[in-house]
Amino acid sequence: MKQHLLATAILIAALVLYSISMIRAGASLFAIGAAGEIWLQSKSGRC
Repeated sequence: MKQHLLATAILIAALVLYSISMIRAGASLFAIGAAGEIWLQSKSGRC
């Protein structure tokens, strides 16, 4: 029984860490996309 609980806890911890890393990756991609949009707008605004 204890091993089953331990395996469940490890699985939950792995899922939490995975979701956190995915959220971080998504946030950094979003920031890069937003920076690219602003850069493109500033380039087209100057021309």
